[in-house]
Amino acid sequence: NQRRLSKNTDPKGLLENLFMMFYGYQEISWLIRKTLEDCDDYDCAYKNLKYQPINALGYITLAGLKDDEGVIFTRNHLDTAHENHLNATQWFLV
Repeated sequence: NQRRLSKNTDPKGLLENLFMMFYGYQEISWLIRKTLEDCDDYDCAYKNLKYQPINALGYITLAGLKDDEGVIFTRNHLDTAHENHLNATQWFLV
């Protein structure tokens, strides 16, 4: 999902995203695709989606096969702004 810092519709943000792509930042959809291709387990996918630089802000939901393997990331360009871990006691978010 897309995430905005403000309601400003200044085209500067689009230019920033394009320049970031030239400097090695990935689009979030390509990061997810590469993670699905390269990772065989939850821990690998978790680390890859949490730390890889991306060119736009967004939200990522990751779920695993075992108990307590679930997280929703709120992503910034360089890192994770916030995480909500899903587990047996907190298995949904409102």
